[in-house]
Amino acid sequence: MVAGPALTACAASSPITFASSDGHGAGIAGLGVQRGRAVSYAAILASRPAGYSYKVTDAGLIPLPGFRTPHLLGTVFLRISGVPLQARGYPPLRSDGTRYPVRALAGYTARSGARPYKPELVLMYGLRGDHLGGYAVAGIKVTYRIGQHSYAVDLYQGAVLFNYPKHETRAEHRRDQARYERFTDMAATALAKLLNA
Repeated sequence: MVAGPALTACAASSPITFASSDGHGAGIAGLGVQRGRAVSYAAILASRPAGYSYKVTDAGLIPLPGFRTPHLLGTVFLRISGVPLQARGYPPLRSDGTRYPVRALAGYTARSGARPYKPELVLMYGLRGDHLGGYAVAGIKVTYRIGQHSYAVDLYQGAVLFNYPKHETRAEHRRDQARYERFTDMAATALAKLLNA
């Protein structure tokens, strides 16, 4: 599935806002993996106006009502210009099994504003589910500091994780692929309802 832009609802007292606070156009990203495997998802931190420095201090999942919530394994900043909406593993892995270049949250200072010569700031967050079947979240809540003040923003970009058994026949895999697609459709519908409530 293709995800839409990161959408937000930010505290009114923050001097910056994150892209599109109205909740329209939110998408959902998804990936099927073997049970217990991690998946990383992108949260794009496009903010305005330009000129503010901030540090991300914490992140937590926004549950999607009616769906199991996976474990949040952690968050890192991605250090590349081409942004994957999701990747296997945490920290995120390329398709050849090598790790994407990342930065730890601690000590990294981000800057607000769109700059044509640099990609948008991307936070990758890792999820894992311990049981078979689907998990879903509405997005991720990011806490950040500007100077001595702390703020929080909800980034509504849904994520689906669907766990398959380790060994499946082709028929079982086709059945589970159909289940995954139905589950993703249900999660996308639930996310749209949540944002339009």
